[in-house]
Amino acid sequence: MPFMLPRKTILHKRFEGLSKNISSQYREIIMDKKNLLTEKDLEEYWKNFTGLSDDEIDFNDEHSDEDCMIGGDDEADVEEDERNPTGSGVQEDSEDEEDLLPLSSFLPLRGAGQSVKKDILWKSKSLILNEDQLRFHGDVEVSEQISALERPVQFFNYFFSSELVKKILEETNLYAVQSKPERPPSFDENDIRQFFGILIYTSLVNMPNTRSMWNDELRFAPVADVMPINKFETIRRFIHFNNNDTFIPRDQAGHDRLHKIRPVIDFLNDKFSSVALEQNLSIDEQMCSTKVRHFMKQYMPMKPHKWGFKFFVMSGISGFAYKFEIYAGQEKKNVPTGEPDLGVTSNLVLRLASIIPRQKNYRLYHDNYYTSIPLMVHLAKEGIYSLGTIRRNRVPNCKLPTESTMKNVDRGTSYEFVATIDGVDVSSVIWKDNKCVTLVSSFAGKTPISKVRRYDRKVKKIIEVDCPYIITEYNRHMGGVDLMDSFMGRYKIYMKSRKWYIRIFYHLLDMSLVNSWLLYKRVHSKKQPACKLLNQAQFRAEVAYTLRNLRSVANKRGRPSINSEQEIENKRKRGPMKHIPPSEVRADQTGHWPSIADKKIRCKLPNCKGFTHTICEKCGVGLCLMSK
Repeated sequence: MPFMLPRKTILHKRFEGLSKNISSQYREIIMDKKNLLTEKDLEEYWKNFTGLSDDEIDFNDEHSDEDCMIGGDDEADVEEDERNPTGSGVQEDSEDEEDLLPLSSFLPLRGAGQSVKKDILWKSKSLILNEDQLRFHGDVEVSEQISALERPVQFFNYFFSSELVKKILEETNLYAVQSKPERPPSFDENDIRQFFGILIYTSLVNMPNTRSMWNDELRFAPVADVMPINKFETIRRFIHFNNNDTFIPRDQAGHDRLHKIRPVIDFLNDKFSSVALEQNLSIDEQMCSTKVRHFMKQYMPMKPHKWGFKFFVMSGISGFAYKFEIYAGQEKKNVPTGEPDLGVTSNLVLRLASIIPRQKNYRLYHDNYYTSIPLMVHLAKEGIYSLGTIRRNRVPNCKLPTESTMKNVDRGTSYEFVATIDGVDVSSVIWKDNKCVTLVSSFAGKTPISKVRRYDRKVKKIIEVDCPYIITEYNRHMGGVDLMDSFMGRYKIYMKSRKWYIRIFYHLLDMSLVNSWLLYKRVHSKKQPACKLLNQAQFRAEVAYTLRNLRSVANKRGRPSINSEQEIENKRKRGPMKHIPPSEVRADQTGHWPSIADKKIRCKLPNCKGFTHTICEKCGVGLCLMSK
């Protein structure tokens, strides 16, 4: 005679049978990773059970005994076991009305903050927003402090200010004492700035290795004259950014995997975000290339540099990086303050978008790694429009045609469906180009449709195909982070290091230089639209030259001096002249000794037309030594 299952086992089987016919959102609540509920969960659910009618389901012993017998000789049972070898062996009646009952009536949701996905109704129509809804209310003008900056080194010092340099100097000297207490080296602020200048020179001058700059045959004077190789290697060995004694171990609360570089990350994020945001912002990944051995190193085969540390960057259309995060594997625990928990990638977007002013109609662009419908709805409620590609399985109740269906349509065909979710209109569009692409947006739809040129292999000529407005907007504003990558890749610090945080610091130094150059162009193009701006190589060279030669400047007393900068520029236009050092170097009152030149040269002092044999030993320009 077949034996009977215990009552608790019968409950397990009943809930497993019910879970097969309910929607996916309830299935995730009931059965986590296809594991049965625990006895504690069953008791909790049974306690909250409100009862059913007599003609529906009855969990009495007699009904359970008839349906939950195993081990019998019935041929039907044997055939069912053969069809479902991995099943539990319990006969299931698919036509029973009890399997169609919604569990939301008697199952409490598990966990605080978890929301059940609502049924979204998509309608075939166009998303149309009026101009008042899309009007931008933000401020894109930079502050007066930034507008007052003139020289390239001033823009660089705005991000790498004396506060950050002093912090690095303090931690470097402390680490030197901790590492070599018997005879620790000592550094000053000028040594750190000169070290930064040499690093910038290495991004402009390609050498077989760093030590070649001090080599007799390949000697590079701007680097070799400022600092001996031994001192440079000593700074490179002991440079540090945080106190090792404050490190929290891995098994304790508050552990930070980026502790060694955390002060630099936080300081630069505050400085980058202090610049006025552009209206169109994009979020994408960035790779800090390295092959150093570290568990945070990532492999991304689609990137130009496949190995390295992964950065998440929010930038403008100009390529300026306003905020960034470094992947450390702790993002699952980091929920933004005051924001809902929408998942790992959505929370990352919320953290990066925390600096965006609310209700100003900024626009945020991202790819399918970040895009989700709940994120888009939440941002729209905060006054931030968003647009991004999306994976089809992330669109609930999707009505868009499948890719297999789109294969039979002409190139340029597109379909749009719009849904209203919590008062927010969201448009989903699929468009066929070489491949099918799916996008969702809270402000852009299919119309107005434009024309794009594509090469047709069948007719072997360029043709025009229809392109939806949402595609045009995405292609126009999504490439900010890629543009930043191209700027950084042209002149990059390739110096190697076995310390993982040093490689990240070099990457942050490159990012700060690119941001300084972009800010320099942004300010000067508004001040003097017709002026000739420095390219990135010239900008880096002037910053490196100033950091290499800069010393402390004494405060002058008395009346202010004449505006010599404008006079030098006027004299430069009259004919070719020797390079004039920046004003910060000319006025640092350090090392400006006269020396005798071999031949006469013209005096570089404004309004002086004389010739002289005397040149400045530091600047290399001619200056008269006269009583006048």
